[in-house]
Amino acid sequence: MQLPELPPTLTIPEGAIRWGCSEGKLRIAISKGELKAIMPGKKILINLDEGDSWWRSSGEKLIKVGSRRKRK
Repeated sequence: MQLPELPPTLTIPEGAIRWGCSEGKLRIAISKGELKAIMPGKKILINLDEGDSWWRSSGEKLIKVGSRRKRK
């Protein structure tokens, strides 16, 4: 069974934070550079890297990007 490819971008809803970051701030790490922003009430598109985890401020896990295995 082959899993569908993840889209290169995904909408992160309000209230999502990256693990380990300050409460109330949305921190986005992308492969080339880093963007820090406070964006209340807005939705943004970000690039997802393998192994990234996103969490709601309540502690609920929102997104986990797993590693993708290549088939021979």
